[in-house]
Amino acid sequence: MTVGEGDSGRNRFRARSPRESSSAQPRLDTTPEVIEAMLELAADADAVVALGWEHFDSEAGRLSRHAADAIVIKFHELCDRLTVEVRDRHPNVPWGQIRGMRNRLGHHYQANDYQVVWNTIKTDVPAVVAQLTTEID
Repeated sequence: MTVGEGDSGRNRFRARSPRESSSAQPRLDTTPEVIEAMLELAADADAVVALGWEHFDSEAGRLSRHAADAIVIKFHELCDRLTVEVRDRHPNVPWGQIRGMRNRLGHHYQANDYQVVWNTIKTDVPAVVAQLTTEID
């Protein structure tokens, strides 16, 4: 159907179901690229942590807190790009908590507990990345 025939081209903007999009091409395994991006985020988290809690918790640390929020949000987005098979091989990774943290930071950002965010970028992100690097070693 072309624009001007019946639905004014609305089908062009219709989302395809996973079944429709997978029939055209097999899905590529992007696990190595996703984990490399996670390693970069973990390095960024390390740089924020290297400034210390006192800086992070101060007025001067406002940009570091924003950076930490972005790191956690992007980390979740990368987790979502991992295949189900990869996630299933790592049942000790708290996938649901990662999603919950992302949602809290993205939607309730004025109520953030920055001690929790600090612990996430200091401890949790590196631990998850360390576990997932076994996928590319």
